[in-house]
Amino acid sequence: MCCLSYGVIIHRAEGQDKELRLLGIQAMTGKSWPGGWSCLVPVMMAVDEINQRSDLLDGYKLTYNYIDHEVC
Repeated sequence: MCCLSYGVIIHRAEGQDKELRLLGIQAMTGKSWPGGWSCLVPVMMAVDEINQRSDLLDGYKLTYNYIDHEVC
């Protein structure tokens, strides 16, 4: 199984970095494979790492949200 990310939305409040939003579809609940939790940790670690580096996405703040697709 894999964790897919879809969609990018850029939002900017006055005087702040632009917010770059990623949306993922992950299996967080369900009987057959609720493995989205194991995917969420490295995704959030990567987002934090990217946001801490000044040489990547200068002027942007990366955020990540997910939708639970509830595997049967």
